[in-house]
Amino acid sequence: MSHLPPQNPNNDPHIQGAGHPRNAPTPAPYGRYNPPVGQTSAAGFGSIDPVLMEAQRKRSATRKVSVAGSIIGLITMSIQVIATSSVFVAYILPPLEFTFLALLMAIVAPFVVGLGWIVTFILGLIACIRANSRTPQVQPDGWDDAKSPTLMLLVASFVAGLPTLAIFLTWFWQIHHGIGGTDTYVLFTVLVASYLVQVLIAVGFIVLLRRSKALDPSVRVS
Repeated sequence: MSHLPPQNPNNDPHIQGAGHPRNAPTPAPYGRYNPPVGQTSAAGFGSIDPVLMEAQRKRSATRKVSVAGSIIGLITMSIQVIATSSVFVAYILPPLEFTFLALLMAIVAPFVVGLGWIVTFILGLIACIRANSRTPQVQPDGWDDAKSPTLMLLVASFVAGLPTLAIFLTWFWQIHHGIGGTDTYVLFTVLVASYLVQVLIAVGFIVLLRRSKALDPSVRVS
């Protein structure tokens, strides 16, 4: 039996030259550690990949454009619904009041609805293009979750102003052909059809707004 005192295995010269002491934590391998986006790494223990940060920034901007386009589209459709409803109300008014309301719509509606229509379409087009843009190593096929709502926004923005345009074309057609009166069958039919389409498109913009707000711009590495 040996009477030597217990030896510290870390002081063994055969182990000290092996690279690191026994029972000590294994050092981290060389290379950069890329934590998931959304988590902040401790100071001195790695950094967030700038490629992922750039992809997340682009997704966040795409989401904002989609939300803005949905809001402006909803406002535009609400104005159209109110204007068309005003025409229905004007049917029970005397001719003078109806003429004043018609002139007001002819002056205000084209500028307000037309401007909203153009802005909504531009934002929908930008959002659709950004959702389909590719980022190597992150989204080589584009942002899949945003493709569907942005495409629907582009389609909705394209048809947003058509109901009001149909009403004005019918109105001008009647004036051109000398068809008087405010209770013509053609105009009334176009008003009813346009009103229903406007309400349907407005509901669609509400759905698109909810879907746009639900988009998650964070990037996760698979």
